[in-house]
Amino acid sequence: MTLILYLGYVITFVIRWPGKIKPGAVSNEILSLEDCLPTLVVAAGDSNIKDKLLKGYIASGKNFKVHIDGYNYLPYLTGKTDKAPRDKFFAFVDDGSLGSVRYNRWKFHFSTQEHDE
Repeated sequence: MTLILYLGYVITFVIRWPGKIKPGAVSNEILSLEDCLPTLVVAAGDSNIKDKLLKGYIASGKNFKVHIDGYNYLPYLTGKTDKAPRDKFFAFVDDGSLGSVRYNRWKFHFSTQEHDE
């Protein structure tokens, strides 16, 4: 049915891909939204997109030369490996300061944001 992953903050990520992702799987591995781009592009058939973008890649008549920070999670999502590629995540708050760091199963908070609703 679905694989549920928990991102750096308490955000649930649900993905379903019948025949590729094991139904009912749950993971506490770290996944960032920036990992979605390389993962989905690899799933669509281009396993070398990060290297192409570093060198310069033309798509829709535009040249893109960028560094993609995300990781390809496809081997992990499809059960070809037991460990996700990311073991740490740095989360920054609105003012640009470091708010927290997650490393494996540990999460360290350096600041909190408070607001009135």
